Order: sequence, then structure tokens, then C-alpha cells
Amino acid sequence: MKKSIFLMLAIILNTAMQCYSQKTYQPTWESIDSRPVPAWFEDAKFGIFIHWGLWSVAGWAPKKEKGAMYPDWYELRLHTDSAFIKYHEKNWGKDFTRDDFIPLFTAREYNPEKLAKLGVDAGMKYVVPFNKHHGGFCLWPSTYTLRHAGEMGPKRDLIKPLVESCKKQGLKFGFYFSIEEWEYPIIDAQGNIKPRLWETKKTPSMEELEKRAGGKIPVKDFAKDYIVPQAVEFIDRYDPDLIWYDGEWTTEATDLRTYEISSYYYNPSLPRDFIAWFEESYSLFFCLVSDCCGVFLSQRSGLYKRAKDIGRCGSYLVEIPMPYDTIARELGWRIFFIMPTLSLSLPIL
Repeated sequence: MKKSIFLMLAIILNTAMQCYSQKTYQPTWESIDSRPVPAWFEDAKFGIFIHWGLWSVAGWAPKKEKGAMYPDWYELRLHTDSAFIKYHEKNWGKDFTRDDFIPLFTAREYNPEKLAKLGVDAGMKYVVPFNKHHGGFCLWPSTYTLRHAGEMGPKRDLIKPLVESCKKQGLKFGFYFSIEEWEYPIIDAQGNIKPRLWETKKTPSMEELEKRAGGKIPVKDFAKDYIVPQAVEFIDRYDPDLIWYDGEWTTEATDLRTYEISSYYYNPSLPRDFIAWFEESYSLFFCLVSDCCGVFLSQRSGLYKRAKDIGRCGSYLVEIPMPYDTIARELGWRIFFIMPTLSLSLPIL
């Protein structure tokens, strides 16, 4: 009996020492960049990226012969782009605002088990949903905003059952997270609430802001008081296997504090086999799927070379026009597979 107790204590002590001796990653590019790529990711050459949110209700963008059409920017461009404005007023009405889409986003056909099984049957290794896009609507019940699926629209957590389905069927799960939002209410030094804008030239009135960004909680510091704690909340709650940052191309990583999020993610209390990958030279952009040709990749700190390397041994995204591609590119609820490329639209609204 004493021998068994001693052996158990020895195992616990050894495990604790291993955790303690693990490398601690600092919130700097040099430290984050030194993180080795997990073996599972090097072998995971096929995954699914779920492109789904409020914009999926409208499911439209102007047709283009070449290049992306970004239906996921519909929520912003219905106020800023002439083609979107014309289409929107004709089909939805001039008084129909961005937040009017929320009650229509019911996720009535959403079946996470079916999605996970689809991935497994196709030979995929990971799933990455749009957990929060630039409009700030979260697919999980975040405590840092009221603009989430638990409070509005579907009135339930859309992420938890997907995470559970992925784990049950042996798939890795990814945290896609926009670190920028088109509008956010900020409390200035005088205590007044003013909109913080991104990719938006015209400043909306407070009345307009309420119709575009309902449920957002005003803060003094956008990154410190909102982005970082919200990301940490997701990491702690759902324990993702990878992180994908988006909205990174205008602001320094230090300003949006993505180094802090990444170091927190890389320094868990228990060892995990995960990865965060970055693309741009400004804010850290997680690039699980990197373009093998180096498009959009920065040469900062050898990042270009490393991104190409991970693309060769891991996964990369290339969209190839196919007969159904016009339909898929117009619909905001498209799902597209990653390496080999295949666009598949599924009605999951």
C-alpha cells in the first residue's frame, strides 16, 4: 500500500515538474515565432472552414469574374457601397438595418454532428467556424457582449455542440476570431461614448450605431478591455486546437495585443498540442491555411519562408472555379473545404 502511494506521488511530482519545465512563451514576436509546429498539423492536409454568420441571411455580393466578392462584408457595405446599397434597398428595404438580420438568423437547420461527420467521412482533420466576424456577433454566449447567439437570434450556444461533436469524432477544432470590428462604442476621457471605427470612413450617429452594433458594451480600451478578455474567455471555455486571427491588416500587433492572447494560449496550465499561425506584419493573423505561393504573406522575420513551409507540409487554401462556384461565392452561408479545394454550400441558417 505504501509502495503504491509512493509511486503515485512520484508520478504526480514528475508530471508537475514537466509542466513547470515547459518553455514559457512571452508576448513578443520572437518568443511566439519560436513555437514549434505540432506534428498533428503537419499531417493534417484537409480541413473545413465554416463561413457562416449574420451576413448569411442576405447571402449576396456583386458578381465578379475574378477575385473574392466577400458576402461576409454585406453588413458593412449595405451602408457604404453603392452596389450593395442598391441591392439591399430593392430586396430588403431602405429602413432595414444590419441588426434587423439578427432575428432572421435562427440556425434552424444547424446540425453540428452532421457537419462533423461530413468532415470525418471526407477525410478531414479539423474544423474552423467563424466564431466572431467583423460585425462583432458571437456564435457563443460571450460575457463581454450581449451581441451573441445566446442572447439574440438562435438564442443558444452554437459553438459548444460543434466542439463536442468534433471531439467525439476525432476532429481538431479551431478558433476563428476577428480582432477588429467595424464599429465599437468607446468611453473617452470625458466619459462620453463615441464610436471606434475600422474600415469605415463615414462616422455613424449614435442612433445609427445602435442599429448596427446593438448589444455591444462600451469600454475605455478596445483591445485591453474587450478583445483580449473575450479571446481568453473562449480559450478557457472551449480549449481550441488552433487560433485564426482575422482583421489584422491595419493595426500593429502590439496595439491589438494579439501577442498577449497568443502567449496566454501557448502557456496553459496543462500541456496541449496546438498551434497558432500568423500571416501579416501588423497584427498577428493566424494562418493555419497558408498560400503556397506566398500571396498576402509578409517577409518580416522570415515569416514568408515559414508560412510557405507550413503550407507544403500542412494545409493551404486555394479556391478553384468550378461549375457551382458562382453560386457558392454569392452565398454567405457557403462552406469551403481546405486542400484539396472544394466549395460546398449547405443550408444551415
